[in-house]
Amino acid sequence: MQNKTGLLCDKPFFSKAVVKSIYDAVSDDIKMDVINNGLDTNNGTPTRIWDFINRNIGINLPNTNYITKPTKRGRWELKPIYDKTDGIIYTLMREERFEQLKREVSKKSTSHYVQALAHHLNQDIEYDNNQLSLFVKEICQDEEKIMEIVSRINRDLGVSENVVKNHVLVLFSSKKNILVSVRACVIKGDLSIVEEANWNKYIDLDDVHFDAVINIDEVITPEDSLRFKAKATQKLIDKQGLVSKTKSNQGEQKKSN
Repeated sequence: MQNKTGLLCDKPFFSKAVVKSIYDAVSDDIKMDVINNGLDTNNGTPTRIWDFINRNIGINLPNTNYITKPTKRGRWELKPIYDKTDGIIYTLMREERFEQLKREVSKKSTSHYVQALAHHLNQDIEYDNNQLSLFVKEICQDEEKIMEIVSRINRDLGVSENVVKNHVLVLFSSKKNILVSVRACVIKGDLSIVEEANWNKYIDLDDVHFDAVINIDEVITPEDSLRFKAKATQKLIDKQGLVSKTKSNQGEQKKSN
């Protein structure tokens, strides 16, 4: 999609910082957490990853231009990003969770915080077909609850409501501890995407650490629009070759015994 709203202007430093925060969390951070704590099950891994993402965002984004502070929505703690230069609040979400929300959108009586931010901050952005969905009309009746959610986030960020202009949702997907896609989306209160920007170019696959042997085709699919660079591919080939050689040697030793 083209940058019709002006909200997805290319900001390399910011985009790289956000992608790196996610990348490190889903790869090295969570793997080191498992190793350091001697964990042999992964029941809480998807949730623990968010603690690393939130921490990394605070580290990678300087407070001179950005505000990143925790806020709560029920039991869930999130860390929105406020860009002081353009008045945009960014939130992060997994692609799978976003798809789940879209399926539930007409069934829930209360708004998710992403819906509330999008409805309140992006309501003046027009659809391509200039038509509002039935759900947008429906949630407009719950303005008080929406304002309560948005005001809580602004208050926890420490920013005045009159300086916050819009909301952008950053969606990502990972497979087998590898970040495979990131995109920034301008959405409406019904979770429809007005426009998006692909941030995959900021994923540095040269730094992939292959702690386990994996099949490239199982991780990166054509739909991901992402490929391992030469250095990362060679790492995987070397790793697979080493393990294959080791297994072969072990097989020969068993035969000789």
